[in-house]
Amino acid sequence: MDRTVKKYVPDEDQLKELAAKNFDGKILIISEAWCGDASATVPALFRFFEGHNEVKVF
Repeated sequence: MDRTVKKYVPDEDQLKELAAKNFDGKILIISEAWCGDASATVPALFRFFEGHNEVKVF
C-alpha cells in the first residue's frame, strides 16, 4: 500500500476535471487490508483527492 502511495502521480487532466466539477464533498472509503484490489486502488484514490477533499479510510 505504501509503495502505491509513493509511486502514484495523479493525471493532470483528471485533476483539472475534478477542479472543474467544484466537488467539495467528503470521501469515505471502507476497506480491508487483505483485499488485493483495495490495496492497489485505495492509495491511488486517497492520493488523487488529497489536497482537494477530506478523505478518510477505514
